[in-house]
Amino acid sequence: MDDGLAKSWAGARENATEERFGALVARVREYAIILLDSEGRVTSWNIGAERIKGYRADEVLGRHLSCFYPPEAGSGAAEEHLRIALREGYLAYEGWRLRKDGQRFWGNVAITPMLDVQGRLRGYLKITRDMTERKQAEEDLRSYANRLMSTSRRLLEVQEAERRRLAGELHDRVGPNLAALGMKLGLLEGALSAESLVAVAGMLEDSKVLLQETVAAARAVMGELRPQVLVDYGLVAALRAMAGGFSRRTGIEATVEGMDGAIQLPQTVELAFFRIAQEALNNVGKHSRAHRVSMRYAESGGLATLEIDDDGIGFDRENAEANAATGWGLIITRERAEAAGARFSLETGPGRGVRVRVAYRT
Repeated sequence: MDDGLAKSWAGARENATEERFGALVARVREYAIILLDSEGRVTSWNIGAERIKGYRADEVLGRHLSCFYPPEAGSGAAEEHLRIALREGYLAYEGWRLRKDGQRFWGNVAITPMLDVQGRLRGYLKITRDMTERKQAEEDLRSYANRLMSTSRRLLEVQEAERRRLAGELHDRVGPNLAALGMKLGLLEGALSAESLVAVAGMLEDSKVLLQETVAAARAVMGELRPQVLVDYGLVAALRAMAGGFSRRTGIEATVEGMDGAIQLPQTVELAFFRIAQEALNNVGKHSRAHRVSMRYAESGGLATLEIDDDGIGFDRENAEANAATGWGLIITRERAEAAGARFSLETGPGRGVRVRVAYRT
C-alpha cells in the first residue's frame, strides 16, 4: 500500500471514528457537550446542551460562550477560563450559568483544550452538567443547619437567663430568710434561761450547723447558676474556684494550669468555656471513677484553648453517642461551643480516660 493510499485509509478511519463519536455525543441528554473554536465560539451543540441551556443548535452556533455567563461573573471571565484550561491542560469549576430564557442554573463545568499533532490549539471541549437540584439541596441543608444553630443559641440564652433569675431569687429571697433565721436562733439562745439552754443546747447547735450548711449550699448553687467570679476575675480564676469546690465535694484531685493572657474573650465565649468545664467535671464526678482531673487554659497565635483531662475509665464513644442520655449531652455541649463560635472535640476510649477540648480563634 503506497503512502497516499495509507494516508487516505487512515483519514477515512479517523473520519469514521469522529462520526461515530459525534453520533454518540449527540444523543447524550444529561450533559451539555459543546465544541468551541480556538476563540471560544460554539461549533458543535448536542441535545443535552439544548435541554440544559435552552438554545437550539441553529440559535447558538457561532456565538461566544460568554453568552452563558451571568453579569456578575464580570467581563472577560469566559476568556480567562479558556486561558486557564489551555495553560493547565484542564479546568473544572462550578458556578451559576444562564439559560436562554434568562433563568439561572448551577453548572458543573469542565473545559479541555484540543490540540493537533503539532500541539497547535484547534479548539475546546466544554462539558456542563446541571447541578441545580444538588445546589438547592445543599442550600436548604445549610439554611436548616443555620436555623438549628440559631434555635440552639436562643435556647442557651434562655437557659442562662433562667439561671440568672434563679440565682437572683436565691440571693434576694432565700438569702435574707436564712440570715433572719440565723438572727432568730441567736435571739432565742440569748432569751433562754441557763437551765433551759442546757436542755436544748444540742438542738440549737445542730440547728446552727444545719443553717451554716444550707447557707454554704445556697452560695454554691448561686455560684453555679451565676458565676460572679467569672465576671469579676476572669476565666482562669473561675476555673480555679470551680476546681476547688469540685475537689471538696468529690475528693477527686482537680488542678488548673494557665493564666488569662492577652486575648480578650467575648463574654459569651468565656461563659461557654466555663459551662463546658462545669459539665465535664460533673461527668467526671458521676461516671469516670477518676483519681485526678486537670484543666489547662492556653493562648497562642490568637487561639484560646481549654483542655480537661481525667485519668478515669473512659468510655466507648460510639455506644455513648447511640445512648439517648449521653448522646444528647454530647450534642448539647458541642452546640454550646458552636453557638459561641468555638470548636469542641472529645477523645476517649475504654480505659483511656477522657479529654475534652474547646478552642476559640479571635
